[in-house]
Amino acid sequence: TKATIGLIDQTKPLINDFILSIGLEDANKPRMWIEIDESGHKAAMLAFYPSFEYNSNESDFIFLLDRSASMSGECMKELKRVMHVCLNNLPINSTWNIIDFGSNYSWLCIGPQSSSKESLNKAREHVNNLTPSMGGTDLGPALRAALLTSQQGKLRNIIVISDGELADVDNCLEVGCNFNVNARIFTIGIGNNPSKHSLRAISRVSGGIAEFIGPGKKAQKRISEQMKRGLQPAMANAKIMWGSDDDILSADMQAPTQIRSLFNNERLIVYGLLDKKMYNFATLNASVIGSEVSCRVNCYSSSNLQGNLIHQLAARTRIRDWEEGSLSSDKLKSELLKQQQKQQIIDTSIQYQVVCQFTAFIAIEKRDPIEQMIQKKIENVEIEKLLVKEIVDELEYIEWEIEQDQSTKIKRRELYDDIQSKNKKDLWLNDEFLMNNEDCTVVQFFESPALAIEENIYESEDED
Repeated sequence: TKATIGLIDQTKPLINDFILSIGLEDANKPRMWIEIDESGHKAAMLAFYPSFEYNSNESDFIFLLDRSASMSGECMKELKRVMHVCLNNLPINSTWNIIDFGSNYSWLCIGPQSSSKESLNKAREHVNNLTPSMGGTDLGPALRAALLTSQQGKLRNIIVISDGELADVDNCLEVGCNFNVNARIFTIGIGNNPSKHSLRAISRVSGGIAEFIGPGKKAQKRISEQMKRGLQPAMANAKIMWGSDDDILSADMQAPTQIRSLFNNERLIVYGLLDKKMYNFATLNASVIGSEVSCRVNCYSSSNLQGNLIHQLAARTRIRDWEEGSLSSDKLKSELLKQQQKQQIIDTSIQYQVVCQFTAFIAIEKRDPIEQMIQKKIENVEIEKLLVKEIVDELEYIEWEIEQDQSTKIKRRELYDDIQSKNKKDLWLNDEFLMNNEDCTVVQFFESPALAIEENIYESEDED
């Protein structure tokens, strides 16, 4: 789509700034584009922007705080900072509780607490006194305890704040899959290098979303979004089926490989490198509160594009998936796929000119014949010959001659390093003047070599 904007009065110049707002018609409508490059390869881009009505019922939030030994130092400071922001964004009429976990776990309160000022102050005091003193990182038992105590009629949201160095990831995944109808698990990764694969996998299987907050980074926006998600249902376990009129096919390379949960008015973009196959539609399958939903997106010929922009976006997303190890919910399988797909990632990087950790750009300068001729001339120039043509000031230590008259010549040579001292004070002789007149003898002393050089002494016939 192309549009042109012009001034109403073409005779008057534009003297003020203006803001151009561009909106998308039917923003929540799913869309699909197919791009074809010069070699005939195809890439697709899907855009999902779901909007659905829901009742904002009372929600229950349980915060699982990692107090293992790996959380010492800056990680514990970050946990306290993030937890304070969570408490400040707790929705009205919601309930909360806190579980500290490590090698074991412990509840802060016996039952759910209201979001009153008094109860929140109790939570803040507890957070301020947290220490990394609970040994290992066994999240599974604490997660199971939080899910088993869910309240009837309330949507339970488990928010895990950790660096992701978990000892029982498989157990956590099993627990998340078994209870994903009654509760969701949202994870917040903190620290310099959190385990993104583990935290994303746990949140994905349970219908939640993982967020990561680096040291010193602003946490308000991301935590506020996590708390809002806790008030609404989600489209979880989403999968994309790529197809044509004849058959349902799988994309050669879909990116991202694993699709996160979809929430109200949150956009999801999925790319597919389709080789030379022609796809006419794609279908999104997901579950919402235990019910299966399906959404089909058709691609019309008017949506076909020429170029390589979508190809490069798809390649970059695919490379990022590989680098983060987000190829499978099973960590061992993900690592195995990562080893198997290494050469494929290198080939993709080279083919679509998107740099990865195994490739780099090399700049090659090409010059026209005239530039090459000039360069050769410059290379053949000898510096010594250039210097001969230049006028160079003679330095003071180079001997020089001045004619004072026809009968007298003063010739100045280098200063003597040492001469007779007078009154135990070092004095310097300006120089011995070699005179044509034998009757003339000039000797003058100076307190420093600089003065001796700067002072000009000329022989006079009247001096003795």
